[in-house]
Amino acid sequence: MNKYTIEQKIRTTAENAVMSGEKPASFICEGVEFSHEDFDYQEGWLSDFWLAKTTIEEENFNKAYGVFINKLNRIIPRIALISQCYVNFINESFLITKEESDNAFFGLSIDSKYVGLMFQENEQKILNQLLVNDVPENFYKYWNDAVNTTGYSSKLLIMLSALEAISKKTNGKKDWDKLTEILGEELKDKLFERNKGLRNRLVHGEYFSKDDATNFVQEIHKAVIKYFNKQNGDNKINEDVVSPQRSFFENKEGGFWFIKKIGDANIDLKSVVSALDTNNSPSFKGEFDFDWDKNLYNTF
Repeated sequence: MNKYTIEQKIRTTAENAVMSGEKPASFICEGVEFSHEDFDYQEGWLSDFWLAKTTIEEENFNKAYGVFINKLNRIIPRIALISQCYVNFINESFLITKEESDNAFFGLSIDSKYVGLMFQENEQKILNQLLVNDVPENFYKYWNDAVNTTGYSSKLLIMLSALEAISKKTNGKKDWDKLTEILGEELKDKLFERNKGLRNRLVHGEYFSKDDATNFVQEIHKAVIKYFNKQNGDNKINEDVVSPQRSFFENKEGGFWFIKKIGDANIDLKSVVSALDTNNSPSFKGEFDFDWDKNLYNTF
């Protein structure tokens, strides 16, 4: 077994003000230390991030990180309830170090600017068509809400409501033929099959399982655009957009690398991020470097 130290950034509008321990603005829960990333007694809370840190003994770094993520998946939702504000560690930077090793596995995530999409003459023609078609207004309202939502489960639930709106008969019952026409038989069953479908499970308090690994948001989006294009004649909505449902928010770029320290540098998450030059591909400023040894994936 190997001993790994794992650090994970957590983005939150909560300011960690637990001052009762030896270290200010920090506390320990389930063996994980949660500390404010940058805290100063005079200046206060200088960033919008916490750091979660723990040590885990496991066979390899992947298994250690899996144990750590399982801990955060239990703790973070409870912090969200208590703090009553935004808290999220998904798609944030992390670092895994191994005892008696100069290497680390580094996951970088930084905010990036959104890339816009063009609304041109073809899109204007489609707009005019959609204003006179017989699709229920509630579908468009739900779909707008879904596009403007960033969280996966919330976006998916709203998209499912949009599908229910577009497939509702005048008597209030669901038009299963319409759902099949939009989604296809297989996807329709995965989402709406009685008692077992994802829609039913989510709205009745069952969260995602390992069997729900498909990106259903992406699948529904593609299916809906294809459906509308069948109705629109010659003017088609672009079906080849990369990363549809783009937003002003939660835009990230980064990567995953093995790195190594140079000399006596401290190999911790804050030091690694501080030494990073993201304007140059990225690169490091002397204290660390990338390690391209492919054997590290099997030996670290």
